[in-house]
Amino acid sequence: MPRFPEPGRVHPGGRSHLHAERLRGTTTLFETDYFGEKAYLTQSGQLYNEATAMALGKTYCFGPTFRAEKSKTRRHLIEFWMVEPEVAFASLDDVMDLIERFVVAVVERVLADRRAELRVLERDPVSLERVARPFPRISYDQAAAVLVGKGLRSRPGPTSAAPTRRS
Repeated sequence: MPRFPEPGRVHPGGRSHLHAERLRGTTTLFETDYFGEKAYLTQSGQLYNEATAMALGKTYCFGPTFRAEKSKTRRHLIEFWMVEPEVAFASLDDVMDLIERFVVAVVERVLADRRAELRVLERDPVSLERVARPFPRISYDQAAAVLVGKGLRSRPGPTSAAPTRRS
């Protein structure tokens, strides 16, 4: 189980921790059907981080996530732990840099501290050992060209729908 920092404690570098359950309205439960059973869910902390990012610059929430969708595949989990960063006044490149640093740090930590668990999961760490910055980046137009080259079509533009297969 992850260890959580003390609420309100300011850490070196000016980082502080807010706990969503202590913010007004964040623990309001709503009832939903969860695989045929009654369940109670709350709003994601991301909603509140969007506001706090404007005051603090960079924020994130980390915690368990439960999706009320009927899917139990490895590619679409219904229960998992998620980190949701929010960054104020950041460009797309700023956000991609942040993501790269975060992914590399997580992979380095897993390799340093969790090799035994990788063996239990029958995962070869060799591919993780190759994770390094910078990650390849392509433009929207380049990505659209790749999709078209693979037989997918897409309407270019910021409001385009998800690509669909040609019949």
